[in-house]
Amino acid sequence: MALGAAVRTGVFWTLAGAFFVGNFTTNSVTVHLIPYLSTRGYSPALAASMIGWMGAMQLPARLVFAPITARFGHATITAMIFFVQAVALVQLVLAARLPTLAPMVIMLGAANGVSTLVRATMIAELFGPRHYGSISGAVALGAHGRGPAAGGGGGLRACVLDARGLARDGRHRCVAADTTHSTVIGSTSRSSRAATAVPGRPERMGGLGGARSPPSSRTPKEEGMRKIVLLAVAGVLAAAAPAFAQKSYPSRPIEVIVPFAPGGGTDNLMRTIVAIIDENKWSPVPINVINRPGGSGVVGYTYVINKKGDPYVIAGGSPTIVSAKVEGRLPADHRGGFTTLMIVAIDELMLSVRTESKFQTIEDFVKAAKERPGQLTVAGTGTNSEDHIFTHLLEKAAGIKVKYVPFQSGGECVTALMGGHVDAGVMNPNEIIAQIDAKKARNLAVAAKKRMPDATDVPTFAEKGYEFFWEQMRGVVGTAKMPPEAVKWWQDALKKVVGSKRWQENYIKRNLLTPVEWTGEEANQYLDGLRAKYEKALGEMGAIKR
Repeated sequence: MALGAAVRTGVFWTLAGAFFVGNFTTNSVTVHLIPYLSTRGYSPALAASMIGWMGAMQLPARLVFAPITARFGHATITAMIFFVQAVALVQLVLAARLPTLAPMVIMLGAANGVSTLVRATMIAELFGPRHYGSISGAVALGAHGRGPAAGGGGGLRACVLDARGLARDGRHRCVAADTTHSTVIGSTSRSSRAATAVPGRPERMGGLGGARSPPSSRTPKEEGMRKIVLLAVAGVLAAAAPAFAQKSYPSRPIEVIVPFAPGGGTDNLMRTIVAIIDENKWSPVPINVINRPGGSGVVGYTYVINKKGDPYVIAGGSPTIVSAKVEGRLPADHRGGFTTLMIVAIDELMLSVRTESKFQTIEDFVKAAKERPGQLTVAGTGTNSEDHIFTHLLEKAAGIKVKYVPFQSGGECVTALMGGHVDAGVMNPNEIIAQIDAKKARNLAVAAKKRMPDATDVPTFAEKGYEFFWEQMRGVVGTAKMPPEAVKWWQDALKKVVGSKRWQENYIKRNLLTPVEWTGEEANQYLDGLRAKYEKALGEMGAIKR
């Protein structure tokens, strides 16, 4: 059949669909497998070997299906192949939701192999048993084996390359296993003579421009199978559509790391964000908050740094991502170890005491500290952290010396303060607000440039003569090299969160925070400014490792 006539047949377009589906499946697994494996901790070498294995699956797939093709004809086997391809594409869509990699690798490996078989069977139907390569040639002959050329036996013919014939006249020769003569296929010479079969001599078939294969007659059953094939193509293309349209992120549960113990400001921040996302059903997958305390935030943030490129690990952002790098406890900061998704609020820092404390004002506390140098205890979250620096700056501005007591979270600081184990505590408003509302605690002063709008009764340190300012950012960070689609998803989700009524009233206003929406370079430049402040303060404290 000439090419011009072939394009007017349904089988030709079935062939085109087979090419599309086969290549889509094969290319999809190649594109998706390496990142799929890398996010689960597998090495690139293993990912490459998996792809190589799926390429090798072509050979057994052809050998397994070739006898079936020879027995039942191209229409039946093609329908079967398209069914496998459809299942493979559905598997691809669901791959990231599976707990194991094995089903995806096996299914797509098989699909990769049978995709070449369907091309061979279609070519055999359109142009006769001509195809490149020995195995593909065997499949082509098997698909055409029900015709007269099968020698009456209908068995599978083994196609081999005749090296002598190839060297002599550039032709591939196929030797029929069930006959005594050979057939030349895929001739590179462009002969226009009609093919003739001579016993003991090769039967020649030209290329597309040469002699045409005799048209094959089809039974009603075969015509019915042809329709089934066409319907199968449509089904496979429909199955492929979700894979094209599917958003690659998120497709499995997300870890939200809080590098501090429960009850602190970062814990409160991330649980509020996740709760708002959950109640509005903005995420198609579960988002799980996990506390990883230790080392004043270093344990949790090191975990995130080690997950480079994994979009399914998120963390609550605190100044520790800057300060711990400055002092040498983290290997990277916001510029190299994380992706800053958004800074959502600025949190003030205050000095708080119990209501029954003898320190009614900040002047009372400073006076007692001067009378008893190094004896008053102040609770704070972490060592060399923003709370610790706050205490250092207070000592410097007021000319006093106190004993700083570090805890794993703001929640633990509150517990120690309310239990009478420390004299005062460095607090964010959200950490102490419940005790303030219950009249169990009192804020002495805030390290801000002006009084907080919703707590005007709390003076600033500066207006009392102890001039220093210190604040804490609240944000969300991802891993370094986080894929752009994941960054966009989180930034879009966070924009919806900070625009919600629950966020503005129950988090920002209630916790006396200053709302911001800094992303990208704007957020990173703010953190760059923090780095300079931390270098100065931590240098004065002798906390920087040289």
